[in-house]
Formats: sequence, structure tokens, C-alpha cells
Amino acid sequence: MASVGSPTFEIKLQGFGNSIHRADCAMLYLEFESHEVATTAEASSLVTTAANAIRTLVIPYISRDEVTGEFLPYSSAISRYSISRLPIDTWQQRSIVKVEDGAELPPVYVAKAAFDTQFRDFTVLNELVTQFSSMDNVAMKDIKWYLTDATLNSLESKTRKNAARGALIGAVDYAQVFLDIEPLQFQAAKLRIVSVTEGGWSSSRSIERLRLEPPNLKLEVEVDAVFQSAL
Repeated sequence: MASVGSPTFEIKLQGFGNSIHRADCAMLYLEFESHEVATTAEASSLVTTAANAIRTLVIPYISRDEVTGEFLPYSSAISRYSISRLPIDTWQQRSIVKVEDGAELPPVYVAKAAFDTQFRDFTVLNELVTQFSSMDNVAMKDIKWYLTDATLNSLESKTRKNAARGALIGAVDYAQVFLDIEPLQFQAAKLRIVSVTEGGWSSSRSIERLRLEPPNLKLEVEVDAVFQSAL
């Protein structure tokens, strides 16, 4: 709003933009937990067997350069795969029936491992989840849905432009009423931007949910803009 005697008319307002896009990447979290065994070596062996079984299912969906063998994440149905062996748990057996000689029962061991697999192809995700679910002692713990960096960067740009357009449309509306200027004339000859300040982002850039249907993710941003027009 212009002060008395000012040669310009100033408009301060906010623009809001939002964009929605279906998740295009998913991280599947699996966990293996063995049954109780008598030795740490046996527990470790069970983890190795489970890891090899999962790897056998995953490897065909990982693309590599035919010449160099280099991993090609952007053209792979599976773009990341990792295994984390967790510390082997030791449990002291306790029998309800009293041991005659008073000796304690020997300890037992339980091995665990976590498997993280990133999918870009959700058809493959569905196929492998079915196979993983049929494996002994393997449980699906969670799925994290999110946007790839390329998609996120593009969506952020689109969202900012939406917010800027909202601010511009608002400025034209106010100028048309208070200055009695036609919108096209105002935009062509009278309007200039003085400052723009990006406000906070609110988003659902990722969602964790144990469902195989990719959700829509939403980005929102607000922008504070100052426009001036010659009176």
C-alpha cells in the first residue's frame, strides 16, 4: 500500500503452490530371524543361507554395463540392495523340568539380519514380496515410498512456479481494483517485482506404510512477494 505522496503503489502478498506426484521409488525393509540353534557358527550359517537366497532373487533385476560391469541404478528395476548382519543374540535356556544333576542347560543362539532393497519398478516389487513372504523366518518390516532426486527436483521447480503465479495473479487482481487498470496493461507496462522471499515448505516427500500400492506425495510452498506499480 502506497504512502501519501508516493509515486508508486506497493502490493505485498503471499503466493501458494502445491504439486502432487505418485511415489516413484520404494525401499523395502526385510528382517531375518533364525530359530534357536546350539552354536554361533550355526547361527551365522543360517544368516548366510538366508542372505544368499534373497540375493539370488534380487540379482536378476540389477542392471550392469555389459562392458565395464558398472552398476546402472537408473535403468535397474532394483537400484539399491544392502545386508546388515545384526549381533547374534544369546539366550540362556531354562527348563521347566528340574535338571537332576543341577546343571544349567546350555545357551542357545539366534541370528538376525536386515535387508534393504530399493525398487524403481513396482511390478518387480510385488513379485519379489510374494516370494520373500514364502521364505522361512523372513518378515517384511516396512516399505518407505518416496520420490527420486530427479522427480523431486522437477516437482520443487513446478511448485515454486505455481506459488509465483499465484502471487502474480493476486497482484494483478488488487491493481485492477485499486488502480482501475486492465490486467493486460498492468502486466505489460505497470507491474514490477521488488522482492521475493521463499517461505517454508510443507511436504509428504516420503511415506512409510506396509502396503504395495504407491501413494501420492505432495509438496507445498509459500512465497512472500512485493510488487510495485507507477501511479
